[in-house]
Amino acid sequence: IAMHAVMLAHRGAAKGLGRRTRWTLGERAFGWQTVGVNAETRPGPRQWLVAAALIEADGALLLVQNRRRNGLSDWSTPGGFVNRREHPLEGAVREVREEVGLDVEVIGEPIVFFEVDRRMVQVAVSTRPIVDGHADHVVPRSLEIAAARWFPLTSLPEMQLDVAESVRRWAEITGQERIS
Repeated sequence: IAMHAVMLAHRGAAKGLGRRTRWTLGERAFGWQTVGVNAETRPGPRQWLVAAALIEADGALLLVQNRRRNGLSDWSTPGGFVNRREHPLEGAVREVREEVGLDVEVIGEPIVFFEVDRRMVQVAVSTRPIVDGHADHVVPRSLEIAAARWFPLTSLPEMQLDVAESVRRWAEITGQERIS
């Protein structure tokens, strides 16, 4: 399995912040998550491992509208934080099921984004629904999700910078010609 890595930020370095768990595909390590470090037990910023699923069917991409704590919302791919001892690809599949009730299977290579300034590693993976047809009737299953909708690849909504970059990179790797 090939791996694609993209550095979104390049200042600073993550060091001395606790015991790290490495995740691998075959013999390649591709991510980390700090285990047992938080503001109550040890000073310093946390490190996060996030998994996102890029779900394409019939020329459309499934996006969810996230409710943020500040009252705003934004569109992104389904995904979220990977649980302790959970493989990132399993985390992506779990997050889709939790957020929109859709079962998916991983079909592509992971794209790994390192956001050093935010101390975050994001693993984005191409998936497809495990259902006959298009899975048109996806609905939010989580309180943090305001809406779920299939967007044609030619008319995607505005997204967060990291999400837009993962979608752009996914489109490049999978040969999607028309994406906007």
